[in-house]
Amino acid sequence: MCIDLALSQETLAAMVGKPRQRINRLLKQWEETEWLSVKYREVTIRQIGELESFGNDML
Repeated sequence: MCIDLALSQETLAAMVGKPRQRINRLLKQWEETEWLSVKYREVTIRQIGELESFGNDML
């Protein structure tokens, strides 16, 4: 799944109520585990099930 969205890390952080640095760290961790890849204005989700599990654990 590829998402083409002009959304800065600052905006994303504000949307989820977390510091931008935390969002940056999570995105890097998720890239390292190959859950997703991030390029300029593009996020490709590679392991949607893993991200869903992570989100469910946060609730």
